[in-house]
Amino acid sequence: RNDVLPSWNDEKRELLDKAKQFRRDIMSLTDSKESSEQAVSEIQDEAELLVQEKRRVNDTRTREKEEQDRLLLSREKEVTEKNSLVHSLRDPNSLEASILEYDNQVLELEALRKERQDTNLSRKQMVLK
Repeated sequence: RNDVLPSWNDEKRELLDKAKQFRRDIMSLTDSKESSEQAVSEIQDEAELLVQEKRRVNDTRTREKEEQDRLLLSREKEVTEKNSLVHSLRDPNSLEASILEYDNQVLELEALRKERQDTNLSRKQMVLK
């Protein structure tokens, strides 16, 4: 009996030490798990912020690209008009045709103005009678 008791006590002490170590390991693993869960949550929040920022940047880029496309189209139209004007200035026949066209427009507008002026004068005289 004296031989068994010290051996049993040694075994008991060893088992208690192992149980304490297991508890420490479990607490450490639990702490690590909680830290990992918190880190995952923070990373998910950051990822969501990045997704929102990407969406905003893409929206801004799209708006700016559309504006640049409109501006480019407008500038291309201006260049085409200027090139056409330069071409017409270099071609004397075209220049004369343009001058005649503008002269005709001036004459038409002047005739229209005169007609309206006459109409207005006759109305005025009818009202004054």
